[in-house]
Amino acid sequence: MKEPSAGDVYAAASRWVEVALEGNDSLFSPGSAIWSAENLDDLFERYNLRPEASGAGFETKLKRQLDGAPDETIQLMAEVTFVSLLVVDDTSGSTKSLSVKSVLSWMKQPATVPEFLDQALAHGIAATGLAFKTWRWVQLAFVIAFVRQWKTLREEERVEALGDPWRFKLVLYDVPIESAYAQREALLHLVFPDVFEDIVSREQEVRI
Repeated sequence: MKEPSAGDVYAAASRWVEVALEGNDSLFSPGSAIWSAENLDDLFERYNLRPEASGAGFETKLKRQLDGAPDETIQLMAEVTFVSLLVVDDTSGSTKSLSVKSVLSWMKQPATVPEFLDQALAHGIAATGLAFKTWRWVQLAFVIAFVRQWKTLREEERVEALGDPWRFKLVLYDVPIESAYAQREALLHLVFPDVFEDIVSREQEVRI
């Protein structure tokens, strides 16, 4: 097996743009409409609109929020988790992979992560810091909210945004942020890596 590299991360990000932003497909189960508006609405209602305020660990709370959800919604959360973790370089690949596979294990018929995507998690792009990990639920909620809002755009608006980095940034920045600044910058870079810096910290961007 080849050594993981940043190229694997960008290839995975490009694949996500294709399946989720250009269509309604799936990262893990090609041909399944995992990133459909219907699944995003269901996940948004179960996760974004029903935050778990208990003192339990993140994974325990997430499992409670997804209790009773159809497999498609659970797989969507696993794919959201994958996308959220793609940029992270200060967490081990095995830990990131386990986070994704744990969610998949809650499905009645669990999907699997293709090897080339699992390989992408072995590398990262930027150190995301403590806040990203402490506010993990917010980072995931932002990915869900962004793609859900993206699906409401007209097709010509989506095509224009994917063809123009600055138009895409306007669309992305139109989503309520809820403190997920690092996740927003990560998505901006992953979709347009040749235009936007591989920096997820607002403070670092200002200093530079």
